[in-house]
Amino acid sequence: ANATTTPKIRRFIRESDRPIAQLAKELHVSEDTIRR
Repeated sequence: ANATTTPKIRRFIRESDRPIAQLAKELHVSEDTIRR
């Protein structure tokens, strides 16, 4: 399944100081998606 990250979500990820695993859980996406 391809999770789509909108620019808004990407900005949220970039500006967040949470660990990637935490973001993945909150946004219901894989950690790989966040690292893109």
